[in-house]
Amino acid sequence: MRVGLTAVPGCFDSGLTTLMDVFRTAERLRPMVDPSIDPIEVRMVGSAPKVTTAAGLTLAMDHVVGDDDALAGLDLFVVPGLGVATPASLSEALASAHVR
Repeated sequence: MRVGLTAVPGCFDSGLTTLMDVFRTAERLRPMVDPSIDPIEVRMVGSAPKVTTAAGLTLAMDHVVGDDDALAGLDLFVVPGLGVATPASLSEALASAHVR
C-alpha cells in the first residue's frame, strides 16, 4: 500500500505526526502479523521541499506537489488538520497556494 501524507505549512503537528507514527509502526509490525500483506510505503508530499508545522516542526518532503510522480501510484492520500480554528481562517487556508 502506498500512502501519501501531505504536510501544509501551519498544519496541526499532532494530526501529521500521529499518522506518521501509525503508518510506520504498522509497516514494522506487518511482517510479524501477516507477511503476505503488501508493504506500507509512506510518501511525504508537500507544497515545498521543506514544510514547517504550526508548532515549528520542520519536515523534509519526499516529493513536492507538482512533481510528475508526487501522487502517482498512491492508494491513499491523507491531509491532516490544517491548523485553523474559524470558518474565515479555514477559507483562507483552503485558498492558499500551498493547498491548491
